Amino acid sequence: MEIQKVKNSEKTYDLWLKNNNKELKIMFGGNLDLYLSLSNGDFVSENKNTCIDFDITKENYQIYSAFDEMYNNIINGTPFGKKTDYDKMNSFIDRFEYHKLVDKNKDIIWVSDDGPEEVEDRFKFSKIDEDTYRLFFYRNDKEPEIGFKSNTSIVVRVRNSGSRYGYFNCPFMIMFNKLQELDPVYHQIHFEEIAYQKKLEKKRNSTFC
Repeated sequence: MEIQKVKNSEKTYDLWLKNNNKELKIMFGGNLDLYLSLSNGDFVSENKNTCIDFDITKENYQIYSAFDEMYNNIINGTPFGKKTDYDKMNSFIDRFEYHKLVDKNKDIIWVSDDGPEEVEDRFKFSKIDEDTYRLFFYRNDKEPEIGFKSNTSIVVRVRNSGSRYGYFNCPFMIMFNKLQELDPVYHQIHFEEIAYQKKLEKKRNSTFC
């Protein structure tokens, strides 16, 4: 996976993660909202049902652990990253926003905060196994009444104020802040990455037996 950190106008770094022809971008906008977009190098129709997926694996454990923490903060109903006194008095798992966001399979489905729920792009974040998370970005065939959808990528907005999911924007910002610590040039290999590569090698070898 290729990793780029791109300086943005808010004095932080956007992250561009590229795997073959697919590129996941995690960007902090001038409106102080977070945007996640996924492209595969092809034209993306504004009014056609489309799905693009992207895997987050232990190939890079620093990236994996940032997404893993985000997933667990949402699933466990601890949007601020750890259980606070406020959490103890107010169960986030019982909230309407939690049940809109987390389905019965423990998948996270976030509809872009850009506009009406039935029109907007969305993503599903799923735990596939102990080494892999998968992002599915979906576009439906409905055209927005105002504005337009990108024709180069599927884009999902995470509002930091006024989100339809309440405080559950916070785990995404925690994830984004963790990714600020990435150094694409000088990467310290984690033992989890070595174990993951050994699993892949063993799987490849068994395929050819």
